[in-house]
Amino acid sequence: MTALTRRRADNPHEEAWHIYFDDIRIGAIGTRGVPVHADQCGWSVGFYPGMGQAPGEGA
Repeated sequence: MTALTRRRADNPHEEAWHIYFDDIRIGAIGTRGVPVHADQCGWSVGFYPGMGQAPGEGA
C-alpha cells in the first residue's frame, strides 16, 4: 500500500508542506497569514484527475 508523504514547498518565504500520494500532489498544509487570535495553520485537499495542475495553480 502506498503511504502519504510530504515535501516542503519550494518557496522559501512560505511555511508550507505539500502532501503526496505516490507522486501525485493531493493537498497542502501551511500557515495562513491571519490575525494572531485565529488558527495559524490551514490545510487543503483535492485531487483533480486528468489535469496537469490543480485549479488555481500556475498560469
